[in-house]
Amino acid sequence: MAATAKTKEINLKTYYQRFFPFVQLCQWLTHHGAYSLDTKEIAFWFSGDQFTRFQSFASPDEFKLAVKSKSVERIEIGPYYNVSPSYHRNLSCVPIAREFTIDIDINEYDNVRNCCSGAENICSKCWAYVVIAVKILNHLLRYQFGFKSLLWVFSGRRGMHCWVSDDVALKLNRDTRASLAKYFSGDPEIIYQRFSRVDIHLSLVQPYFVSHIAETQNLLECPKTRDHLASVVDPSLTSVDSFSKVPLGLVSKMSIYCTYPRIDVPVSQQINHLLKSPFSFHPKSGLISIPIDIEEIDSFHPLNSAPSLSGLILGHPEDIEKFERALQVFNRLLVQ
Repeated sequence: MAATAKTKEINLKTYYQRFFPFVQLCQWLTHHGAYSLDTKEIAFWFSGDQFTRFQSFASPDEFKLAVKSKSVERIEIGPYYNVSPSYHRNLSCVPIAREFTIDIDINEYDNVRNCCSGAENICSKCWAYVVIAVKILNHLLRYQFGFKSLLWVFSGRRGMHCWVSDDVALKLNRDTRASLAKYFSGDPEIIYQRFSRVDIHLSLVQPYFVSHIAETQNLLECPKTRDHLASVVDPSLTSVDSFSKVPLGLVSKMSIYCTYPRIDVPVSQQINHLLKSPFSFHPKSGLISIPIDIEEIDSFHPLNSAPSLSGLILGHPEDIEKFERALQVFNRLLVQ
């Protein structure tokens, strides 16, 4: 066990030395010079869930040197402060800006997924819930709220993160962040009333629900999912064979109840919240948290689309290719 831990420590030092894109990440974090890097909180997490918060760095080289000198497992990112976050104990040191962030985890869908359950388990059938949530949120953020600078990142294990970096998003106060989070998620009946007749639901959500979720999850057969849908499902509908006979209005309502985005609200509303950095390592999966192209979300799967730490260190071509493709996605965002 000690040897395994030591090997991981060596591999992590190699990864952060050879692969982690410190220069590009710092360029992204300054938002074309609008913010100073040395006011951005960077947190380090170590083995055993130990961590160090309220750090900042003046340059990519200083950032890299700090990671290199410690046994860092993962990196998380917080807000911008009016001064260096190292002065956080001083009452005059306050957070002034932060990207609007969204966190989607597959375990939030446990009451409508019958293939897997819990944080440890995921497959292509239930990953479809994450895919449709990403599509819904991406559409709403871009076309209903007008945000343009969106970075979608695989969390490294069981979900997706979104970083919205438009200037107006960075300056949102807590109440507005909370309102946005509530608008995107919350009570399914309210969500249904809000979205059931809009284009995104009719053209995207409902067809995807029918083709990728309804029958693969046996929604009409499993007691767990029927309990969740008790207020909308006709008791006479009891088999997969009968799903094609479900009235269209009921299909519409079921699709909302099952697929509406289920986000971690505090991640979105709290300006001082931390979120895992793009390209950070996930210690429980062994995978790298990589940016993805939203146009390729249908072909992305957490079990085989993200590079592993060990694969990168060993030089496996498929892992190198996955990492380089993710870096290209990130680089394209930098020039927008």
